[in-house]
Amino acid sequence: SDSVCSNFSTNAYTVPAGTGRQWNMIGGNFVGSSTGSTFIINFPGDTARLRLVVTSGLGCKDSTSKKLTKVPFVPIFATAPSAWVCQDSTITINASGGFSSVSWAPTTGLTLPNTRSPKAKPNDTTDYIVTSNGPGGCVAKDTIQLKWVPRIAAAGPDSILCSGLQRIIGSNQPSGYKNYSYLWSPSAGLASDTSFRTIATLSNSGGSNQTATFVQTARHRASNCISTDTVRLVVKPLPVVNAGPDTAVICSGLSTLLGTPESVSAIYQ
Repeated sequence: SDSVCSNFSTNAYTVPAGTGRQWNMIGGNFVGSSTGSTFIINFPGDTARLRLVVTSGLGCKDSTSKKLTKVPFVPIFATAPSAWVCQDSTITINASGGFSSVSWAPTTGLTLPNTRSPKAKPNDTTDYIVTSNGPGGCVAKDTIQLKWVPRIAAAGPDSILCSGLQRIIGSNQPSGYKNYSYLWSPSAGLASDTSFRTIATLSNSGGSNQTATFVQTARHRASNCISTDTVRLVVKPLPVVNAGPDTAVICSGLSTLLGTPESVSAIYQ
């Protein structure tokens, strides 16, 4: 008895070459010749019987037969809780239906690719194909695409600036990544707190350096994947400049003291 998958419209058979062959079929029909060593059959029901009669050159005959049984085809379905996967995150993909054995491909980024529910951690958008092989040559397949979402937050390099000056923070948005929203925190001193790149204007009226820390949050709108990056700006206070009190009158040939006591952290010209 042979098993035949029910989703096959036709089935091909090959036997050793010879002469004097005549194939007969009960419950089905031949597609093309029924006298060669290779032939194609189809049968609409659940079973059929295939019979071969061989006649020798001396007129002797022999025969054999085989029962054909259709095996129900069982489709397989690949699913995931989301079509998106954040960078460095894992997601469980699932296979339902099919036959007892399953395998996933490609195996890159998968744990236990020969199980129905492996964990996937791709490093790019990936199409995962699940295959399930059954009796009678049945092969069930399905595909699921996981769209990879990279972390793109980029607050820029740390830097130093003088009080009252400006510094551009952030970077140019990567090409192809337009479906993000951005938020800077804190927003004080920034020209915009919702752009990928913005201008920071900072003041320091104290006597020592001050550090301002800004955090950029980038959120992918469709998946809600979030990435953050931080930039630190050291704001130096302006030096105190004092030339001293005005002198109304000074006699010719005399001298007067200008300025105030020297600060070791300043350069005078």
